[in-house]
Amino acid sequence: LGRAGSGKTRLLAEALSQHMRRGERAILIVPEQHTYEAERRVAALAGGLLGVQVLSLERLCERVLEAAGDRRTFLTAQGVQMVVRRAVVRRQDALVTYAHVARTPGFAAEVAAFVGACRQACITPDMLRQAVDALPPDGLLAAKLADMALLYADVDAYLAGRYLTADDALDAALLCLPDSFVAGVPVYLDGLPVVSEQVLRLAGALLGAAQSVTVALTLDAGAPDADVFEPNAGAAQALVALAARQGLPVFERRLTGRRPADPALMHLERRLFAYPDAPYAADAPAVTVYGANSRTSEVRALCDAVLSCARAGVRYRDMAVLVSDMEAYAGPLTRACEQRGIPVFLDARRPVRSHAAAALLLGAVRAVTGGFQPADVLDVAKTGYAGLTDAEEELLENYVLRFGVRYGGFLAPFQRGEAPAVPEAARQKLLAPLLQLREGLARPTAGEKARACYAYLAALDVQGRLEREAEALTAAGRVPQAEEHAQVWRALVELLEQLHAILGEARMGREEFLSVLEEGLLQATLGVIPDTSDALRLSPLSRMGGGSVRALFVLGCSEGLLPRDDGDDGILNEEEREALAACGLPRMHGAAYRAAHERLMLYEALARPTERLYLSYPFTGDAGALSPSQLVQRVRELFPRAAAGSDLSRAAEAPG
Repeated sequence: LGRAGSGKTRLLAEALSQHMRRGERAILIVPEQHTYEAERRVAALAGGLLGVQVLSLERLCERVLEAAGDRRTFLTAQGVQMVVRRAVVRRQDALVTYAHVARTPGFAAEVAAFVGACRQACITPDMLRQAVDALPPDGLLAAKLADMALLYADVDAYLAGRYLTADDALDAALLCLPDSFVAGVPVYLDGLPVVSEQVLRLAGALLGAAQSVTVALTLDAGAPDADVFEPNAGAAQALVALAARQGLPVFERRLTGRRPADPALMHLERRLFAYPDAPYAADAPAVTVYGANSRTSEVRALCDAVLSCARAGVRYRDMAVLVSDMEAYAGPLTRACEQRGIPVFLDARRPVRSHAAAALLLGAVRAVTGGFQPADVLDVAKTGYAGLTDAEEELLENYVLRFGVRYGGFLAPFQRGEAPAVPEAARQKLLAPLLQLREGLARPTAGEKARACYAYLAALDVQGRLEREAEALTAAGRVPQAEEHAQVWRALVELLEQLHAILGEARMGREEFLSVLEEGLLQATLGVIPDTSDALRLSPLSRMGGGSVRALFVLGCSEGLLPRDDGDDGILNEEEREALAACGLPRMHGAAYRAAHERLMLYEALARPTERLYLSYPFTGDAGALSPSQLVQRVRELFPRAAAGSDLSRAAEAPG
């Protein structure tokens, strides 16, 4: 146990290297996004990874189940959502509270999140029914739970024996642990995920199967800022109770060391979440707070500050950028860095729907469903995968705009103008596959519509196009982008296959099918390949590593973004979750727990820099004026003499 930077991770790596030197096996469990860094750290210390496995908790469960012979097909998050959609279609007439919204966009995602939360809390459909019986019969909570129990039971019945979800994998793996490769092997955990009842049950199984279990947690229970460590304090207490129930001894080691850093940054690590205030009396050039007129100017100023650090001798790989809102900032920041010659690594899972090939499929279904409105059809043409050359697409768009082609106008030949033959040829080339898709989407079932979508992609040779582009990117040394192209095709095919397998016989109109497709593409993401080059790493808070960096830049310190204002609890609000706990059900994590967990992650991230911390925020966004976050106000209170600047004043406009 210890604060950020106290040496917990280093001690685990040293322990693993000792196992390797003795020829012993060992297992290190870290968050999925940190496995690559952990492997590099251990390998650098011990000269290799012989006998040591570095796994995420999810991958550990998969390995255990593979070894045990579990051959169930793994179902992705979008697959689970489709199973929920199937349950909604089957049970809609039996629903009471949610009958009127059951087939609206977003409802299946809400129910899938609720079912996932129940599984993580080890709450079954029967337990929900028992809670319904214990609650006032005319209350809203009882009615909501009755509907949820019905859908949850249908989802469970369909999944049983067919598919394996991420939540199922944890439950199934803990039964196999005693006879797995984990048995008799020392296990080390560098941090824990969100600690649910399900995770605690798996931890209990690890305690019983492994030779020893060592857990490193960021925790300083007696400190003035002890509240920030509350999620880990609860996890530590639960682990101690688990060990006591199994009659196992518990040894606790508290680390008090501190990572060497600029005095101002060491003060920030100790006092950011501590009250009462203890302002830093001296000048604090290591801390900068910068306000920008817009997000665009904020991004430009940050790039200038990065270049200033680079000119001072700091390598890009020794800097990091914490991005509060990847959707808003990733594109502008990446482009600004490229314009200035700053190599970047975008450490975030990309949504599949942002890729042009996915936009082609979604746009084509939308164009057919909407009756070939010009904007929808042109969106398809502009993806680059619709079979048109750039010149043909430009001529087609010019014709549409010049002659005001509307709605069904794409179904008639283009005959106007001085030279209609070229845009007409482009119209025919674009429309022929779309008309075939329209025939397929006119069929009644979701499975038939999914087959029509696949046939549309095959007719345009989207797979071949992606493969050729991936080969060209690989030849140019752009391996991450090449792998992304390969992942896109797999993701599209997997989505259509799951849609066909799960919702195949469900009767579904084109509008509802479009909604299902949109939800599936919204859930699907592309993985990230770690970059080993000297590049500036851009990460959201959820993927920030724990190792030190010389300079940390925090982009988008706006109210509601950092920390994130996540007040939506979904199906049940915080009060209703408390009512369930009062009925004897395990506690389900809600917005309050997520907020506490995010605050802990923010503390760990801001403890990383040793020489420079740069915070920036915009005064305006797409929707109007923005306010700086509480973090900005807190840093100003702690460091009244910190460097400050704004592009609205001439006093301190140099962000470097």
